[in-house]
Amino acid sequence: MHDYNLNEEEILKKVDSSLNGLTEKEALKRLSKDGENKLKGQRKNQICLNF
Repeated sequence: MHDYNLNEEEILKKVDSSLNGLTEKEALKRLSKDGENKLKGQRKNQICLNF
C-alpha cells in the first residue's frame, strides 16, 4: 500500500512518531543515526532556468 493511502494513525506508526512530534531525546538519537536532513550533492545548472 502506498503512503498516500494510509490514514494519520498508520503514517505516524510507520515513521515511529506521534501527533506531538519527537521528543528531544529521540530527535537527537535519529540525528546521530541518520545524519542531517540534507540533500546530497550539488544542483546542476539547468539551461532553462537561465532564461
